[in-house]
Amino acid sequence: MKKLVPIASLLMILLVAGCGDKKEPEKEAVNEKQEALQNMVQDGQLPEMEHGEIPGDRPVWPEGTTFTSQTRDETIIVRTQALDALYRRARVTYGEELRGTISMKFTIYPDGTIGPVRVMQENWTPPTADVLTDSMVQRVQQWTFPPGLAKPQVFTQPWRFEE
Repeated sequence: MKKLVPIASLLMILLVAGCGDKKEPEKEAVNEKQEALQNMVQDGQLPEMEHGEIPGDRPVWPEGTTFTSQTRDETIIVRTQALDALYRRARVTYGEELRGTISMKFTIYPDGTIGPVRVMQENWTPPTADVLTDSMVQRVQQWTFPPGLAKPQVFTQPWRFEE
């Protein structure tokens, strides 16, 4: 029984320590990234955006970039602008109360292309917005990533859309 007290105390400390405030990324950092992207478009480093979107088959990284987890994450951030644009246009159809989450799973191949996209979870309010899911899946299927993976990598990405 004496051994249980230190273990219970340790578990309680770990539990309390793990419940600290999780900080969301600062909006300033997001705005800085968007501004940097716009500057890259103006400087000719990235293709022209259409309706705030960069076409999915166009590279969004400097020439010579190879695949790393950082370039994957940066690519997803840039490509998410297209999904956000779809979401904002859908709010015109479904109303300002449109909110939702979606999680997609896909394989990134060594050449930077991706395999079939599978929706792992979706939850829209209103539920009739499932057409939005189809549009988002079509967009993600067009994405490319920097080449350089040794073997295909399965990746799951969740998104939350709310205004």
